[in-house]
Amino acid sequence: MESANPLLEAYMHNAIPLLGAHVNMLQRVRALVRGAREEFEAQWKILLEQDDAHTGLKRARRSELVNHATTVLAEGWDAKAPPRNYLQTVAAWSAELYANGLDYADMVALWQEYRRALLPLLLREFSAGPELELVFQALDAQERAVLGMVSVMGIHVAREQLMQGVHLRSVGRLTGGLAHAMNNTLAVIVGRAQIVQEQLTNEDLRQELQSLQRIARAGADSLRQLSQFA
Repeated sequence: MESANPLLEAYMHNAIPLLGAHVNMLQRVRALVRGAREEFEAQWKILLEQDDAHTGLKRARRSELVNHATTVLAEGWDAKAPPRNYLQTVAAWSAELYANGLDYADMVALWQEYRRALLPLLLREFSAGPELELVFQALDAQERAVLGMVSVMGIHVAREQLMQGVHLRSVGRLTGGLAHAMNNTLAVIVGRAQIVQEQLTNEDLRQELQSLQRIARAGADSLRQLSQFA
């Protein structure tokens, strides 16, 4: 996903060095998750099922959510690719979650349970002491980068939705106003046609005026429906 605004670009500029200092350790965590993905995802889903505070996570299809999140957060990290690529992937993923109804609090909870689900694997793989401390430092840096990106994308998505909502409301008001004005015009045409029809004796002309009234009424009915929709 390309940077779509200055805020996103500025955040990436600051977050890239943060991740760059922990490339090797994050790559090791990625390999660990890939080697025990089924176990890890099962643990993550159990933790999410126990979370009753976040409605977005309760509504989500947890299997699909966890599977995609694992691909993005853990396996999406690749030491051969620049950190920018990882952040762009997180940005696109965040936008998708927002579009599916999750909010920032839901995503923070999702990340927290990700860390908790990782813990058994980390304790099994890394030695207690300095090595495990380095792992936690790397995950802390990743957390700052990921949750910061989620926050930035939340602002970005909210702004786009607001702009789109204002635009649609404006179009709705304009359409409704035009429909109302046209409906009034057609009502005048029907009324005038009825007056003229009453004054005519020529049957052919009276039938033409009746046809004109039917067409105008059909048009007025369509405009009323458009006005209701708008």
